[in-house]
Amino acid sequence: MVGQKRIRENITSLLKCDSLPPHILLIGGAGEGKTHLAKEIYKMAKAKYEGELILVHITRGESLKKPEVLQAELCRCGASPTVFFLDEIHNLSPRCVEALYAPMDEGELQVYTRRAYTLLLPPLMIIGATTDPGLIPRPLLSRFTVLFMEPYTTEEIADILVEKKMRKDAAITLAQRSRNNPRLALQHLGKIKRIVPIKDITEDIVVKVMDDWDIDAFGLRSLDWDYLLYLSHIGRASIASISTVLGVDSNYIANEIEPYLVKVGFISKETSGRSLTPLGVQFISKEARSGYIL
Repeated sequence: MVGQKRIRENITSLLKCDSLPPHILLIGGAGEGKTHLAKEIYKMAKAKYEGELILVHITRGESLKKPEVLQAELCRCGASPTVFFLDEIHNLSPRCVEALYAPMDEGELQVYTRRAYTLLLPPLMIIGATTDPGLIPRPLLSRFTVLFMEPYTTEEIADILVEKKMRKDAAITLAQRSRNNPRLALQHLGKIKRIVPIKDITEDIVVKVMDDWDIDAFGLRSLDWDYLLYLSHIGRASIASISTVLGVDSNYIANEIEPYLVKVGFISKETSGRSLTPLGVQFISKEARSGYIL
């Protein structure tokens, strides 16, 4: 696995004990490899418990709204030590959250049919993944060892692409235009491969295709620039006014435009509105001087 060296070292340390590691919560942005890392943790645990099958159940939190569904998933574990992965764990319903406490704390499952009884579970490690830890109830959050995903560098994203047989110079360019996001870079590579065989993808081809797709050297699109330039002219604006000016739904702005601009430090989001940070002002001024924007 490329990247996340600190987390992998932590996991290696946790695996030195005889029992399964404590429950782990992975926090990171969309497309940063949380699911892939969970699978790597499973592989590491499986190697540790040679001869014993560790099952992996990958379930989206949003699909678990009823405790009985969660119970059914946990009952599928059988008698083997289990790694149970809950993606988007912040979407668990309050009732499902409550139902998780006994399995996490006592290794027991409270089953309710015509009568209530307690089911002893095999050794259990729960891995949760979330983009929004603020939505997770504190009692649930406190039961996890929390690990924050590290931002990927351009070089690391390029290495991931090179593993797919892409040329290094083309891979670096694609990584830069993919916001250093592994999922986004692989998605872009998949689309380019439909046009050009991967062995023939050069840096010039990446630049041309990405330009055609309205993705510039900074990974920004026209809408991103319109957003930044509007703030540079008006100073501070509400998301409603930005939505009106850009002609784009405010939910799209909040979910698709602003997260990256916040991540790279170009904008500030406050109750009074959105505004450019000093770094954002500097970035736009620099690109204006260079002729990149008019």
